[in-house]
Amino acid sequence: MKKYLVLVFVFVCFLAFTSSSFAQVNLKGGTYARVRHEFVKDWVDLQTSNSTLSKEGKDNRSYFRFKTSLWGQMDYGKELSLYAKLTNENRAYTYYVKTQAAGPQKKSFPYQFNEIFFDNLYLDIKNFLKMPVDLRLGRQDLLGQYGEGFLIFDGTPLDGTRSFWFDAAKAVWRIDPKSTLDLIYINQPKVDDILPIINRFHGQPAGTSPCAETTYPKLKPEQQLNRSDMQGFVLYHKTDYFKNLHLENYYIYVREESDLSAAKPNTKYKTTLNTFGQFAKYTISSWTLRGQFAYQTGEYGAFDWKSYGGYAFVDKSFKEKLWSPIFSTGMYYLSGDDRTTDHFEGFNPVFSRGNPMATELGMYIVMNDTDLYWWSNAQVYKLSMTLSPTKKTKLFVSYNYLRANQDPPAGSALFAYDGGKNRGQLPQMSLTYALNKNISFLLLAEYFIPGNFYRDKADTAVLTRSQVEVKF
Repeated sequence: MKKYLVLVFVFVCFLAFTSSSFAQVNLKGGTYARVRHEFVKDWVDLQTSNSTLSKEGKDNRSYFRFKTSLWGQMDYGKELSLYAKLTNENRAYTYYVKTQAAGPQKKSFPYQFNEIFFDNLYLDIKNFLKMPVDLRLGRQDLLGQYGEGFLIFDGTPLDGTRSFWFDAAKAVWRIDPKSTLDLIYINQPKVDDILPIINRFHGQPAGTSPCAETTYPKLKPEQQLNRSDMQGFVLYHKTDYFKNLHLENYYIYVREESDLSAAKPNTKYKTTLNTFGQFAKYTISSWTLRGQFAYQTGEYGAFDWKSYGGYAFVDKSFKEKLWSPIFSTGMYYLSGDDRTTDHFEGFNPVFSRGNPMATELGMYIVMNDTDLYWWSNAQVYKLSMTLSPTKKTKLFVSYNYLRANQDPPAGSALFAYDGGKNRGQLPQMSLTYALNKNISFLLLAEYFIPGNFYRDKADTAVLTRSQVEVKF
């Protein structure tokens, strides 16, 4: 918390000592609300393990997610700005099987108003020391800024879309009109222990789980944001020197504390990881070719880490045709750990572990069966089409074929492995409608058909979502 109080103090002092008038101060703010209903079926183990999840269908969920945000911004001239956003998300379950210590099973979950937290709190400084350098210091989102989110997407993957923030310091050097160099330091906690939180309750009665209904209905553990505490540096260069070609080259260093699920053997390890990569996007007429490749080296406990991943897609648009269709085809490839070697080869998405990438339901399934809880050991072949029946409506349809590169980790016990490499097929569809610039709607459905990577009796998995968003 002290770090952020210093930012606010510096900003206030600057205003006080640089001008006796606040005529240049501009204040603005707004609100955001999202109501989302989700239903998931057999998304954890596909009814293949011997756990009570399979026997009782306890991984089935039906619930509403209520997310609200309040934000404000104070600009001082054109070069200084302070931004803050408070957010809350709570869930109301209509179906959630859990076992009581005594008595019958319950198919509901007690509703609780969750914590209110600082979603963003940062200071912007433009043209620092009159140089072509912009600074952003504090809690900030990096969503949508780097390489389509393949490695830098979500700093808080374990809370879903509740938040995306990074505790970071970012400097952007505008080398020339066609080139920038970003330097980012990231200090990402496992739980939010830096800024104050409203309605947080620490601890939990011994012998109870977070899902258990107890005599302490308001007592709950801290919201876990990540698998472990992480620190990292990012060096990121973007350039548009070549006609129709956009390039991004990067280096990412990450040090992670010993709170990872491991695969050799099922123990916890410390991690240091270096990631080198490039993103390229070439556009000519109605065609777009885009792709990315990343190579990783480092240490995973006593093992050397050597892995790689990337993707390649071709997009073709027909703007003049009926409903302006866009067709896309391509694949993702994420290396998996080969248990017969002395190295660890599982791909690490680094700061993009909560990225749905090809498909959200597929993400949940792969995350659970890799024993690492992120995208790894996967090939995804994707064919999709986007239609615009009206200016306000978009229909997206896709087919995904998923494969594995290696056998599952030795310690993975969430599903029964059947010896094959075919993970399965996953069709998906979404429909979005923007009523106006403030109100939008979404319908989403995904259906996973398991292949021979899972045992013969593996069940299909389902994800459905309906949503309305309002922002002012």
